[in-house]
Amino acid sequence: MGRKRSEQKSDEKNDLFLSFVKDTKEFFATGKQPDSCARDMQYSLELQKNRLDEKGLSMNYEFIARGHLSDRTRITHKQEDARYKSKVGYRSCRFERKIFRGKKKVYSLSANRILYMTVMDTKGEQMVENEDYVCPNCGAVSTVKGLLDGCDYCNTFFKIDELFPKVTNFFMVVDFGMTGREMIPRMILTMILSYPLWGILLAGMFHYSEGYDILTSAVMGGILAVLATPFLGYALFSILIILSLVYHAVRESAMGFRAGGSDKKFENLMREYSPECSFPYFSGKVISMLRMLMYAKDVQELPFYTGEAVGDIFSDIVDAHHRGGLALRDFKVEGDYCYVTVDAYMDLVYAKRKVRDKRKVFRMMLKKNITKPVDLNFSISKIHCKNCDTSFDATRQCNCPSCGTRYEVADDDWVVMSVEKR
Repeated sequence: MGRKRSEQKSDEKNDLFLSFVKDTKEFFATGKQPDSCARDMQYSLELQKNRLDEKGLSMNYEFIARGHLSDRTRITHKQEDARYKSKVGYRSCRFERKIFRGKKKVYSLSANRILYMTVMDTKGEQMVENEDYVCPNCGAVSTVKGLLDGCDYCNTFFKIDELFPKVTNFFMVVDFGMTGREMIPRMILTMILSYPLWGILLAGMFHYSEGYDILTSAVMGGILAVLATPFLGYALFSILIILSLVYHAVRESAMGFRAGGSDKKFENLMREYSPECSFPYFSGKVISMLRMLMYAKDVQELPFYTGEAVGDIFSDIVDAHHRGGLALRDFKVEGDYCYVTVDAYMDLVYAKRKVRDKRKVFRMMLKKNITKPVDLNFSISKIHCKNCDTSFDATRQCNCPSCGTRYEVADDDWVVMSVEKR
């Protein structure tokens, strides 16, 4: 399981990155569920939309292609087993987010970002045709083959590419790179705004050093500043860019110091117990669950959460983006279960009387039964009651609707035992 880097040209019809960008924009505009997203991500978006509606807010999302990777995807990590394959890729874009209360805009953000996505795909239709799947149209449980032949309950037909591949996680980091089209106007603006500064400095030099009167010094300083501004303005622009990089480096240093090396450390520790569980898969699962916790009305109603009530630490969050940092704090194995503690670094938007963005860190403790290998296609919506074998969508309910038995997600996948704001 090694890391690979490659680039793929954009194919607008089949590029899941482009589909995700379009789907999320349409979701926040119309409420239409994004077909490109996995079921747990769809559910977290649905919970988020409910939160916005409760607060009387609406939100617009837009990812605008820009930068040197605007037309292609660079793949940073690949993983596959006998049936499924996953990859992590990124593209450069301009992210725009606007929040409205009624028709009044109460928040806006426009910034260059590098958009990362984790994509899960099947290695062959024949390998998944007997897998159980919740019909995206009516919610009935069927097999993939049954959905391909037409759902028995609503008679809706599906193609395999409507079930796979899916985006299972995404996050964004600041993009410091600038295109020539972006750089030149900023450089010119810096030169124009700095011209009075150079004129004053040069006029002062003529007046105090050379003894010229104020008017002559001002005229000579203004003329010389015209000639000097392109060089001095460019130097100032370069200094400002360097200072900006230093500022962001210092700002991200805590996350980088604590999260750096967590991926290799986690995979080395897990290799003995569950070698197929890569860090990109694990981090995607963690952030997906954290998003659902943030938007749920009652976290204890979520089937993957077994901890105590969390109070109001999430109640005012209306948007949440992972910053890309997940720091491994503790790892231990006791009996059949693995216990992992991590710090997740998030960019959040809070809506109270005012709408503001903040950076927060959440500490989560998770556990998983390591006697069962990771199924990279496991979905929280594909459930069989261990008591009566009834299938139901445990994304929305903890207990079996037939016999009332609580579904123990820890038998199949990661569960969250506790979460707290640091």
